[in-house]
Amino acid sequence: MSSALAVIEPTSPLAIRSPQRLPQWVLDIWRRVVKMTFDNVVETYIDSPPTPEQRSIIEGSRANLVRQLDLTPDRCPELNDQVLDAIGELMAAKPYRAGDGALRREALIRSFGYALDDIPYWATLRAIRNWHRGDVESWSDPKGKFNCKWMPDPTELREIAKRYVREVQDRVTMFDDILHAVERSAEASPRRLPPPPKRRDRDEGTGFRPISDAVAALIT
Repeated sequence: MSSALAVIEPTSPLAIRSPQRLPQWVLDIWRRVVKMTFDNVVETYIDSPPTPEQRSIIEGSRANLVRQLDLTPDRCPELNDQVLDAIGELMAAKPYRAGDGALRREALIRSFGYALDDIPYWATLRAIRNWHRGDVESWSDPKGKFNCKWMPDPTELREIAKRYVREVQDRVTMFDDILHAVERSAEASPRRLPPPPKRRDRDEGTGFRPISDAVAALIT
C-alpha cells in the first residue's frame, strides 16, 4: 500500500499554494470526520480511522508544518538576515510613499524588523515575492487590493504574511482532527443526537412549527 500513498506536503511551506489539493486518500479520511457539540464541548468522531501507515504519514506532515511555524527571526536569529535582505531588495525596487532618505530607510528597516520578528520567515518571503508580482489581496482595504507600485507599510506586509501562516495553521488543525478523532461513528456516541422533528407544515394557531431548542443548538 505504501507505493500508492502520495506525499501530503512539500518540504517547505514556501512551495505551498492556496488552495493546495491534498492527496485523495487524505480527503477521503477527512470526509469521514464528524464534529458534534454537546454542552459547548466539541467531540470529534470517525467511523473508519486511518491505517497505521496513513497515520504515520499524517503525523510526519503535521510535525514538519509545526517545525516550519517555529522558524521565526525571534526564535532563530540566523533567519533575520534573510528577511532583512529581502526587505532591502523590496525597498530598492519600490519607492516609498513618504520618501526614501537614508534616515527614513534605516528607521523603516527597524520597523519591518519589529513587525515581522514573530512571523515565520517563509511567510514574509512569500509576502514579499507576491508583492513584487502584484499578486496580493487586502483583507482590510474595502477595495480589496494593495497598491503594489509602492513600498508596503510594515503592517501591510505583516497582514499578508499572517494570512499565509493561517493557511498552514489550518492544515495543522485539520490533521489534528483526523489524528484525535474517536474511533466510532456518531451514532455510537454515548450522548445521542435528539431525533429530528416530525415534518409539519403548520402548528395549530401558531403558524410554522418551531424547531426544538436541542436541534437548533446543533445546527447553529
